Amino acid sequence: MKADALLSPVMIVDDDDNDALLAARCLKQAGVKNPLLHFRSGADAFQFLRKFCSGESGTKRLPCLMLLDVNMSELSGFDVLLWARQQPELKPMKIFVLSGASEEHDARIAAKLGADEYLQKFPQPAAFAQLVANAVTE
Repeated sequence: MKADALLSPVMIVDDDDNDALLAARCLKQAGVKNPLLHFRSGADAFQFLRKFCSGESGTKRLPCLMLLDVNMSELSGFDVLLWARQQPELKPMKIFVLSGASEEHDARIAAKLGADEYLQKFPQPAAFAQLVANAVTE
């Protein structure tokens, strides 16, 4: 399925290329036609999003959804989540935290920091498709 460049992109922020590929595959299986942007670190995602907050984004569209890994070097997913939820310009963007850990503590932290969802890598396709369908916008 070809991405539709007129749709807002979906961000995948994960330092593991295999996990990012699986996330992209899950999005495709869910019928997502939005362009995908992969960032290999929290710092890279931060730099990209910072441009929206400073008005430097040009004609680029704000992502409608960010799939955010927790455990990354430099800036963790929680660091990115905390910062993103403090930025008024990023409020419309949905943030799903994806983690390989099944720690209840991490889920509570994600919720407290403003994540829209906390999901273990990788959720069942039907459940994931439903969550994503409610999050992506045209």
